[in-house]
Amino acid sequence: MLKRTITGFFILVILAGFIALRLVSQLFFDALVLAIISCAIFEVGKVIKAQNQTFYVPLVMALGVFAWAAFRYLNNPVLCIMLCLILVFLASFIFEIVSINRVKDEGEVNNQKLNEKTNNTMFVAIYPVVLISSFFGLNYLGLNLGFVAIILTFMISMFTDVGAYCFGIAFGRNSKYKLAPAISPKKSVVGAVFGMVFGLIAGGLGWLFFYHLGWFGALGKLSLSKSIIIFALAGLFGSVATQLGDLYASAVKRKVGLKDFSNLLPGHGGIMDRLDGEMFCASLIFIIFSLFI
Repeated sequence: MLKRTITGFFILVILAGFIALRLVSQLFFDALVLAIISCAIFEVGKVIKAQNQTFYVPLVMALGVFAWAAFRYLNNPVLCIMLCLILVFLASFIFEIVSINRVKDEGEVNNQKLNEKTNNTMFVAIYPVVLISSFFGLNYLGLNLGFVAIILTFMISMFTDVGAYCFGIAFGRNSKYKLAPAISPKKSVVGAVFGMVFGLIAGGLGWLFFYHLGWFGALGKLSLSKSIIIFALAGLFGSVATQLGDLYASAVKRKVGLKDFSNLLPGHGGIMDRLDGEMFCASLIFIIFSLFI
């Protein structure tokens, strides 16, 4: 527990430092996200390798760089990233066809191996590359609004985790109502509900700090009712997204019998273990802020 607390403290300090460096240049935060994407690709690759399978690493690495460039330089980055995903699919499929044809000259190809590398490449392209790339989107919502979106994302995720864990331990440990026992036996419905409540509290605190008190001065143009709706939606659905991300990561690891994606962060596992819910929440916050602000 002490190791986890110490590591968590240093993670918060480093994260706060890179967020603050946005005042100097948004490229600092971009560099952090690119580093996270690289580590996440390695960690998800470990899961794929555990199944004796592979994927096209250069293609997904290139997608991460393109996602950064799209959000920084292009007017419609989301559409461009979707088009790039199609290109990744086509490229990986072509590479696999060429590879299969070479193998076929030497013997029969196992039908179960067909499209294996393409499927794995697309999996990694979306989970985690596109999801983590949402942080680029938050970064380029604007200097001030970007601060609001990034901080709110981590507030909602952390409040959700704390609420779900504490109240799940206190009231849900012996409950027969489990959230997803086949995936994560310890998670209860009670914990999930309190996680959403705490997510709403985080949204309320975000409204207080960023709208009512006007920190960063980015939301003054919103009406009172609209601001309340936006932060309530962010808090509630951001919490749901966080918990779904956590469950999905558990399902991925359980499939191959891994406890953690890696041991990069002592007491926390890997980058993917630490950001499993945050990257889903970031995607949701980006959508809400893009649509309503």
